[in-house]
Amino acid sequence: MADVDLLAIALRTVLYVAAFLVAGSAFFAATVTRDAPFARALRWQIGLAVIVLLAVEIARWVNFQLTISGGDVALAFSESLAWTAFETPVGQAMAVRVAAALGLAIFALSVPAIGVPLALVLIGSFAVEG
Repeated sequence: MADVDLLAIALRTVLYVAAFLVAGSAFFAATVTRDAPFARALRWQIGLAVIVLLAVEIARWVNFQLTISGGDVALAFSESLAWTAFETPVGQAMAVRVAAALGLAIFALSVPAIGVPLALVLIGSFAVEG
């Protein structure tokens, strides 16, 4: 059980780093012009952080499913249990984070007026978990 707890803590830590990197980059992108000399690097930074965030959220979902099923893979991803995570505040916050991160990957540099609210939603999603 300690390994599962350690994995959950490690994933959560990486999630925080990726989420704040994406949100911070979006806030910064809102203060500069799209043709700034570092805009390409900023775009890469946002994209990489979104990829990490998505990978971590998928891993957290798999970890949650395996935890509630007692490690039984067939049961964890069966029709009756596969979406159980999204019935909890943690799963709902996960869905909000994924949607906001994808929106940021698309809009953070091109439309900063959309990027800033999405960044706020991304950070605010942690409050939904309680």
